[in-house]
Amino acid sequence: MLKRVFYSVLWITIIFALGYYTKKNHWDEGFYALSQDFIENWSINNVPHKRCYKVLNVHETYKQFRKALREAQCAVLIESPWIKQACNNYLPDIEALLKKDVHVIILFGNQSSEKQRKRRWDNRYSNNNFSPWEESPWKRNYENAEKAQYEDALKALRALDEEDDYHLTIVSLPNHLRKKARRKRQELTGTHRKLVIVDDKYFITGSFNFLSFDYERYKNNLSNEESVLIRCDVKEKWESVAEEYGLDIIKEVIIPRLKSCSTSEEFNTDQ
Repeated sequence: MLKRVFYSVLWITIIFALGYYTKKNHWDEGFYALSQDFIENWSINNVPHKRCYKVLNVHETYKQFRKALREAQCAVLIESPWIKQACNNYLPDIEALLKKDVHVIILFGNQSSEKQRKRRWDNRYSNNNFSPWEESPWKRNYENAEKAQYEDALKALRALDEEDDYHLTIVSLPNHLRKKARRKRQELTGTHRKLVIVDDKYFITGSFNFLSFDYERYKNNLSNEESVLIRCDVKEKWESVAEEYGLDIIKEVIIPRLKSCSTSEEFNTDQ
């Protein structure tokens, strides 16, 4: 997108300079008039980046995510650090997508979460005669609750794929990246990114945890979050994710499929 903007600005600058120079030297008045018309009707305000994104608050993000799950026609990618009980709210929508022959790819997993909790516990309680992290009851209770939510939600997701030959791909990124690291140097160990890509229409990225935050439960008592809906360079975003994680299914199945069921459309800021 930045390259597109750069070349757009460059062409505008060149045409404006030529138009000014021709007027100053009494060259072809027609060319000067043409350059002025071009500048007036194809100004910087019409450069794609001005109209291809929309900022969403937490309520708008949730509504747009639900809309994406209802309206996707080709493929949907959901990347979320965690999968919890909130994921069950979306199971009917995901199942409906699969029955419509829509590919659904779910990427999840944040390997650093355990280390972060241990660090916070040690920093807070190391000098107050509390048990070390490995022996703390808080750790056991937290892990049991987290594990139960995670296992139940993941089991429900995988059950959708077992019912029939659907197009559901679920990737635990820590496990996937660990295998990749055996073959080559790999710096990534998981994800903290929150991302949804819908067909070749748009993608949403920001701070909303799509598969772990229970919006319906906390919608009247929550902290605000912000996401951005972007309709530019969607295909490039698919390619970027495929390259980052080495996901052959995106390269070999999803991207070719996008070409055959192109759904891109003009961006409407009122949506």
